Amino acid sequence: MKYAARHHLLALLLGAAACADPTSVRNVEGVLFWAEPAHVAIENRRDEPIVYIAMDASYAASANWVPCAAPDCPSIPPGRVKRIAKQEILGAGESDHVIAFWWHVVQVSANEFRPDSIRAIRIRYQPHL
Repeated sequence: MKYAARHHLLALLLGAAACADPTSVRNVEGVLFWAEPAHVAIENRRDEPIVYIAMDASYAASANWVPCAAPDCPSIPPGRVKRIAKQEILGAGESDHVIAFWWHVVQVSANEFRPDSIRAIRIRYQPHL
């Protein structure tokens, strides 16, 4: 009986994985971004922490922002996932897309830091987000 139950559970899990939409996860240079029912998620698969900011796509088009370049910027350590609720996304509103910008903070001198190149990932919110 246990053998049959395990195989039934395995078949259900494999079926669910086969139905998953692989295009719903975006990957830019080892940083993954996807929508969940109540959040958007960013996973850092790089070897160093990343600094990030998430904005509604329509807000990002006119936003005047400066990337954080200090050791205490909001960051995601290697191997970790950050989930961001829609109300925490800058300018969250009518748009159904969010853009996450991310970068590394580079130390230039003892007291000076700067962002390296800024990357962006755009994804569509899930309808009930």
